Amino acid sequence: IEVGGERDPARAAERAKALFAKADAALRRMIAACSGILFVAGSGNSNQADVELAASPQSIDAPNLIVVGAATADGRTTTFSVYGDSVTLYAWGEGVSVRTPGGGRSHGKGTSEAAPLVVRAAAQMLAINPGLSPSQLIQDLLKTATVGPDGAKLVHPADAVSWAAGQ
Repeated sequence: IEVGGERDPARAAERAKALFAKADAALRRMIAACSGILFVAGSGNSNQADVELAASPQSIDAPNLIVVGAATADGRTTTFSVYGDSVTLYAWGEGVSVRTPGGGRSHGKGTSEAAPLVVRAAAQMLAINPGLSPSQLIQDLLKTATVGPDGAKLVHPADAVSWAAGQ
């Protein structure tokens, strides 16, 4: 039995493609099967266009999936965020205060810090109006978003929650 990394680059690439295809198919099936659940995913931090990256979840078109990019404090797209048409909404993703094990705080950056801000806004909208569907949540988050200096749609949690309260 051979253990360790694949030494043949061509075989390694084939194997990686097969593994990606398997994981991508499973993710697509899960999102489709759970149509009543809102999925929120970070777009990634490779400073690439989504069409170049062609990865999951950015390449999945589903009415219950929102892909979140990272924005700076002044509302511009960060220099590291994956960008493009599949990135539905942007949220603050630089210098975000995060809790660390043991109760401490740190400052992080990335779409993994931006996505939870959208989750929080959606959860607050659902707390006020539990009848909202995932597609309505996405539509309403976009409707209440502000536009940043470079055209990015930025989540505006207070406006989104106010809007949900009025429905």
